[in-house]
Amino acid sequence: MKTFSFVGKSWFRPWVTALVWSAAAVAWAAPVMISMDHVGPRPRSYSDKKPRTIDLRPYAKVLHVAPDGEYHTIGAALAAVKNASATNRYALLVAEGTYREAPVRMKQFVDLYGGFSGGDWKTPDIYDHASILDGEGKSRVVTGADDARLDGFTVTGGRIRGHGAGIFCDGVSPTIVNNTIVGNQTLAPEIAEGLGKQVASEGAAIALLNGSQAYVANNLIAENTTEIGNAAGISCRGGADAKILRNVFANNTSGVQDVQVFHGKVGSRSSPGAAVSCCDASSPQISFNVIVMCTAINNNDGGGIWVEGNSRPTINYNWIAGNISGDDGGGVYVMGNLYYNDEGERLDTAPDGSVAVEDNIIVGNGTVRGGPGGLRVSRFGRVDLRRNWIIGNEKGGAAAAEGAQLCVVEGNVMADNGAKRDPATPRFGSAVEITQRRYDERACATMLSISSEAGNVTPAGSLVRIGKQWSVVKSGDPAGLIVWGKITDEASKVEVLADYTAADNGPPPPAVEGRRRKASQ
Repeated sequence: MKTFSFVGKSWFRPWVTALVWSAAAVAWAAPVMISMDHVGPRPRSYSDKKPRTIDLRPYAKVLHVAPDGEYHTIGAALAAVKNASATNRYALLVAEGTYREAPVRMKQFVDLYGGFSGGDWKTPDIYDHASILDGEGKSRVVTGADDARLDGFTVTGGRIRGHGAGIFCDGVSPTIVNNTIVGNQTLAPEIAEGLGKQVASEGAAIALLNGSQAYVANNLIAENTTEIGNAAGISCRGGADAKILRNVFANNTSGVQDVQVFHGKVGSRSSPGAAVSCCDASSPQISFNVIVMCTAINNNDGGGIWVEGNSRPTINYNWIAGNISGDDGGGVYVMGNLYYNDEGERLDTAPDGSVAVEDNIIVGNGTVRGGPGGLRVSRFGRVDLRRNWIIGNEKGGAAAAEGAQLCVVEGNVMADNGAKRDPATPRFGSAVEITQRRYDERACATMLSISSEAGNVTPAGSLVRIGKQWSVVKSGDPAGLIVWGKITDEASKVEVLADYTAADNGPPPPAVEGRRRKASQ
């Protein structure tokens, strides 16, 4: 894949061909994929790569939590806050260590910061000095609050028969940034045959419900599971119009116990959208995220993103790679309004408008039984599909069925996707030997040492395949790559997706003119 310098930044930018509106001109457009340095948790500042610092000037009072500090527990520090207000904000700085006091109940006008080492309250590092909030497999870990911030924590061990095992936001809108949210689980509710699709236990990592407008950015959301329920990652339900930006979703699995026989098939279909689900008129912004190796198993759809119930999220500038669904839409699945009458009869209607799916990289996704692997629109769903790379997906790239429509299709590169009985045939620019591999559990990333004769550096943001698993490069140098997620395939080579804007893929793009390219034929 190409990189180039633009206004002082290094961008990974695959060029995408637009529709030919006349015989005389072709417009070239591209997803402006942000630098991988801006995706996931931020141990360092954007601008100068120095250790990140916390600006404490806006706070009226700062409290410290440490085993030998002012307060020994987060709960004790929160209880000490009596007069927080918009003009009297508090900051709680939490030292490294494991805090087994779940659930932590956030408080309005109180911001929580983790990742500090003993004695250093200026430069947090969530990896080297992790402040761990541990549910110990017994309870929910965090409940949200308005006008409050959770920043720099590891949220793990949440386990609940309900929504939001990691973080639960019911009608509240906190800021949730720079956290690792890993290893949380929602348990199966009772599912009754004949009642149609039921709401199960959703949002193993984060549940955003009932009008939540939370700001969820730069988090690592990995290895969370639902037994039966949407979204091992983030569930948006009930008019939740959140911001979901620059996060990494990796190896999340929905429906691990969704094995009921429903209408003659295994799986109740109550566990779609392994990374993100949008239901019941929820229209979040889902932008600049990495979504890799997430799985909605058995009879479920949407290994990456699931949309239903008159929800109209904005889905743009995301890397969506290597996700799998048991049925349709391994990368993205969009449908209309679904409901059941008193007799249990299923009814579908079209939504109020289209879902915008624009400027995404949708590569190497697949399905077990259904299709297509890239994007499926079904049951009266509506999608406007613009300027995406839809490449190398199993069982098809993008398709609409059952009353659904791709309303607008402009400027997409759709290439080398498979068909029902034919495998995908993506092309690769290089393939190099893996000499050693190691999984970094803290960062949910796989470190691959490669043969020294490889020479070229594979830039961050590139799409790679290791055996049957696809991922996105977090960083690279001549000696190796770091890719997002846990790679378990023991293949001996890493393959780097070809540049689909090269000359053998059609006319080459002309000179850069600002952020768009134009050519005449």
